[in-house]
Amino acid sequence: MAFNTKKRIFDVHVIESNRSGNTAEGEALIDTLRISGIHVHHYPVRNVDDLIVAFEGVRRHPRCLSHHRHFLPFLHFAMHATTNGILLSGTRLLRWHALLELLAPLRERLEGNLLICMSACSGFYGYQLACSDERFTYHFLVGTRGALDWRDSVLAFHIFYHSLFVRRTRLPDAVTAMNVPLLSRRYSFDYTIGPEVQKKYRRYRTVDEDLVAVRGRAAD
Repeated sequence: MAFNTKKRIFDVHVIESNRSGNTAEGEALIDTLRISGIHVHHYPVRNVDDLIVAFEGVRRHPRCLSHHRHFLPFLHFAMHATTNGILLSGTRLLRWHALLELLAPLRERLEGNLLICMSACSGFYGYQLACSDERFTYHFLVGTRGALDWRDSVLAFHIFYHSLFVRRTRLPDAVTAMNVPLLSRRYSFDYTIGPEVQKKYRRYRTVDEDLVAVRGRAAD
C-alpha cells in the first residue's frame, strides 16, 4: 500500500505493558523515532482498564481529524505475548478475540484501517484478530513468530517507521527493510493483511496459520 503522507497524519501510539512497570522499551523507541521527526505517544498499561483508557485516548486524540482516512494511527504493542494473545504486565493473558472486542470503538472509528505493529514474542499470531465475523478488524499487522529481544525490536521498528514516514516506501518494502542482515539471522518479521485473513477464515472456519495467515503479498 502506498501512503500519501501529504494528506494523511500518521502517529505511532506505543501501548506498553511489562513486568514491574518497566518502560525501557517504549522510552527507547520514542527517543529513536523522534530523531526521524515521527510523532509518537506513550501509554504504559498494567491491566484491561488501562488498555481501554489507552485505546480511547487514541480514538479521541486531537490529531484525529474529522475524516478517519486523514488519521491512520499505528498501534505499537510493546509487551510479552504468546500465540494465544498478549500478556498484560507480563503475566495476564488477554486472548486475541478479547483484544479485538476492546478495540471495537477504534476499529469502528477507522472503518478497518487499523495498522498494528507487534513488538512482542509471537506477535505475528495477532493475525487471529481477523479470524472473526466482525465488520472491521485491522488492515495491516507486522510481527515475528518466535522470541524477540526488545532491543533488537527497537532497531527493527525504527527502520520500519523511518522507511514509511521518511523514505515514503510501501508497507511490504518497509517490512523487508526490517529484516536487515544484522537481525535476519535471528528474526523474520512478516505481515498479514486483515481482509485477506478474514476472507480465508470465513472460508475454512479455522485459525490455522497455514490456511488463513496470508503472508508476503503486495498490499496494494
